[in-house]
Amino acid sequence: MSRKADLIEEQATGLLMEHFSRPDVKAALLSPPDEGGDVSRARAEVQRLERELEQLYEEVRARRVSRQLAAADEEGIRAELKALEGRVRPRVVDPMLIALAQNPRAAWADWSVEQRRKAWRAALVRLDVLPVGRVGRRQVSVEESVRISWKGLGS
Repeated sequence: MSRKADLIEEQATGLLMEHFSRPDVKAALLSPPDEGGDVSRARAEVQRLERELEQLYEEVRARRVSRQLAAADEEGIRAELKALEGRVRPRVVDPMLIALAQNPRAAWADWSVEQRRKAWRAALVRLDVLPVGRVGRRQVSVEESVRISWKGLGS
């Protein structure tokens, strides 16, 4: 059983509008990049850990700490640095997603087909058209028909 592409597009676009109208998605996309100073605190912690690592290397060079002990300490420090890595990178948000968060219906209506495709690519990981079987007189909900996995913009 096949479905018309227009219907699938309409359903998926409806889900897109719904998603970008959600307050949590709007907040994630429109909030200032370092709200609450999280990035600043993470950077300060990275600098502290890097100094600690440099001190550890100095201790090894001066033979005040064994290489085996230093290796264990270094592993722990590097694990902490890796955990902080994602928090210190500046957040980059695709301008198309910002436009969708500001006013999804207006942005969508103004865009060309190519711009809409770019927005889809920026917003989702995957779009699955689900099998619905014989529909008959039964109304199939959009959620039964289309599943979208969004890129880190709320679920």
